[in-house]
Amino acid sequence: MTTNQWEELKQFLHFNDSQEASDKDDPERDRLYKVRPLLDHLVAKCRELPKLQNLWVDEQLVPFKGRSSLKQCLPNKPQKWGYKLFLLWDECGLMHNFEVYTGKILPQPGFPDIGASGNIVLRMGSVIPRDLNYILYFDNWFCSVHCR
Repeated sequence: MTTNQWEELKQFLHFNDSQEASDKDDPERDRLYKVRPLLDHLVAKCRELPKLQNLWVDEQLVPFKGRSSLKQCLPNKPQKWGYKLFLLWDECGLMHNFEVYTGKILPQPGFPDIGASGNIVLRMGSVIPRDLNYILYFDNWFCSVHCR
């Protein structure tokens, strides 16, 4: 595909109506508004996958070198710059839930507020059935007294 073909495709490819987007100065706006339907569909499909007993909550960096207000720097990762994701995955590497980091981590309605890292564990683990014996692992960034 040539550059011109790609640019023409990008011009007509939309996942959400740009006219309904909130103002860029609004602190409550969804920074992923333009791709939110696509992300929601991907998350819904990931949640339908059968889960194995051992599950992990972890952060992942999708490398990106361009300009973006969502780009994060994680100095302890091999690729230092990119989009930060929080994932729930199993021992086979299948992803069952994910969330793109867009800034400050706020508590979600229906979940207790136990700090930024604890809130992520609760949201990622919310797709795990409660009546079955799953084992959830997470690293030291997610550990707090409330998470244990």
